[in-house]
This record gives sequence, structure tokens and C-alpha cells, in this order.
Amino acid sequence: MSNETMIIVVLIIIIIITICCFSCMSCFSVVSLIPMLQSTNSVNGYRFYENVTKMGSDQKSSVTDGDDNGCINNISVNDATGRCNQQSDCQGFFVYDSINPGRVCFKTKIDTDNKTYTTDKFKEDNPNSGYFVKE
Repeated sequence: MSNETMIIVVLIIIIIITICCFSCMSCFSVVSLIPMLQSTNSVNGYRFYENVTKMGSDQKSSVTDGDDNGCINNISVNDATGRCNQQSDCQGFFVYDSINPGRVCFKTKIDTDNKTYTTDKFKEDNPNSGYFVKE
């Protein structure tokens, strides 16, 4: 889902909630849709986990051109998905900025049931960080 589409969806939800609340109807059913919309955020076959820095005991992938940590600087999410798809051991990647080109760290042995979330300070410095995992 593109950023523009996501903005439109959020605006529609806000309008529905506003109409719902002003007409004295229960807003619970509308508000309960928000987590479902967030969980479907994906790009090029990768699910995005916002503000997640680690997935279990993940390890660096052997991605081409990666540094000692399996990271590459100044690449976009689209470039990262292509590079990850080219490596048999790459299951996903962590990005410091999911919107603009930046540092991307490629990972293997990912456990999506064991997430580590960013600290408030890290989130303040990197508000668009997160983890992309192959779907």
C-alpha cells in the first residue's frame, strides 16, 4: 500500500469516526478496524513492522555489498527488497528510515513472535524505522 493510499485510508477512517461520534452511535466497531489496517502494511511482498528493531535472535544475512553487520547505507526500501530477494538466506531487513533512502541491515533467522521494539529515544531520532519481513 503506497503512502498516498494509506493517508487516504486514514482520512476516511477519521471522517467515519467523526460522523459516528456526532450521530451518537457507538464508535467502538469503527475504532477496532485501525489495528487491522496497520497489520496489513506491506511493500513488495514484505510485511512492515513499525518501530521493531529485532526479531528474536536474528542474524545478519550474507547480502552482497553489505558491511560487517550485513548493512548497506543510502538505499531505498524498494532497492532493499530487490537485494534481499537475490539472497537465499535473507528473510527480511531493518531500516532506519522506511520513507527515505538510508541505512538498511539485512537479516536471517527471523522470529516474528519475538519482537524487540525501539526505545523512545531511538524512535525520536528515527521515527520511520522498522522491520520488513518476507510474507
